[in-house]
Amino acid sequence: MDVVTQIIAGLLIGTVVAGFVMCRPAQRFKIVLAGGLGGIFPEVDTLSLMPWFDRTLGKWMGINQSGIDIYFGNEWFSHQAFTHSLLGLLCCTGAIWFLNILFYTHVIKHARTWKAAGSYLAPYFIAFAGGYLLHLVLDLFTPAGPWGGIRLFFPMDVYIGGWGKLWWWNNYDITLVLFLGLMMNVLSLISIPIMDRKMKIIPSMVLALALIGISIQINSRHFNFNQPGYMGREAASHHIQQQVLAPPVYEAMAWVDQRLPVYF
Repeated sequence: MDVVTQIIAGLLIGTVVAGFVMCRPAQRFKIVLAGGLGGIFPEVDTLSLMPWFDRTLGKWMGINQSGIDIYFGNEWFSHQAFTHSLLGLLCCTGAIWFLNILFYTHVIKHARTWKAAGSYLAPYFIAFAGGYLLHLVLDLFTPAGPWGGIRLFFPMDVYIGGWGKLWWWNNYDITLVLFLGLMMNVLSLISIPIMDRKMKIIPSMVLALALIGISIQINSRHFNFNQPGYMGREAASHHIQQQVLAPPVYEAMAWVDQRLPVYF
């Protein structure tokens, strides 16, 4: 799925985690951002498509294949492989958490012990892991592509998903549902300090409703995006959006899509 939608999904997860943490607004904001980072982090395996990859990282790592061959290949570092697995989620989250604990205890010394640093950083990495996990779930519904899905249970050489219920991009309706949920939760976070503690459940309820909403939208698409023909599938995705969105909304989303520097 496109990076814009994945980031918004991660930010939404971040708002849920932030809702359960009694802290300063600035810290809540950073927790939300951590969720957004987790939502996009699995795409780090697309670096091999960068024009500078072959002469820099590829050369330094002694990789004989071109970046494009790596991306579409079945190596552990290819797209949809390690970083799109549950093991990758645990390893990446754990490694970044460990490095941040070292930073907090030995560099800026905001925590005297590893336990204190780990406790302080826990909400950030719960949000990160939640955004990461939602990324993997959403990718299950996209086309199989040359990989056959995502290597969810790495190191097993089995690819899961690739159900073809969603096109890789142009899912404006799903983006809007997630964005609406995000905005509702941001407003909730602003008001939570003056709300009863029981009201902290509101962001979680909004997330649940958003997930139900996108599930309905996904299952309403009566088109198999695994069939051959890129242009046909691209046209079908736009046709679906024209059917489910009001014309002004579709035109506004298409206008944004055309002006973003990334696929959306």
